[in-house]
Amino acid sequence: MPLKNVHYQKVETEESDLEEDELPPSHVKLQGTNHVKGDRWNHIDNLDEFFERVYQYHQNHGLWAITLSDIMELFQFLFIVCFSVFIVTCLRFNRLFLDKITYVKDNTTNERDVMFGDLFDQTRLLHMSALLVFVLLVALSFWLHRVYLTARRFLQFWEIRNFYHHALGISTSQMRNVTMGRDSGEAGTTAQKDH
Repeated sequence: MPLKNVHYQKVETEESDLEEDELPPSHVKLQGTNHVKGDRWNHIDNLDEFFERVYQYHQNHGLWAITLSDIMELFQFLFIVCFSVFIVTCLRFNRLFLDKITYVKDNTTNERDVMFGDLFDQTRLLHMSALLVFVLLVALSFWLHRVYLTARRFLQFWEIRNFYHHALGISTSQMRNVTMGRDSGEAGTTAQKDH
């Protein structure tokens, strides 16, 4: 149960009488208004999500690789839906396994080999069933939701990119040479001293 109306008071000590600039080097200011370089990294709401994104950023080789992968997934979904609708709607399954097609021309019956163009009728796209239109609308809403999530994920990983560049001092080109455990831990220790 969260505490309500809790008021915190400053504990007066000998050191608290000193100004911020006069604090000994062992004191690190974590939150404040005049700390410029690391201000945005002083308070993170959900550390689990933050470190999970830091790990994903490192394992997936940076922002642009993650973004490209997400965009390709969007195009893959579009292709699968469009191709499936085209096959279900336009393919003439009754002609698919025939060797010959019989047709009437000038009151004579003729036969010819089945060609690729005989298997598809694009005019059927204009007369789709209501169920197929409903499925397409559901797929479209799902795809738009994925576009929103991809944009949101891009912004989240943009923040992680800034964390790597500004707080840890690791550029995207250096990420291949940095292991997640030891080297990024050393960079994090250096960043703690700086921030």
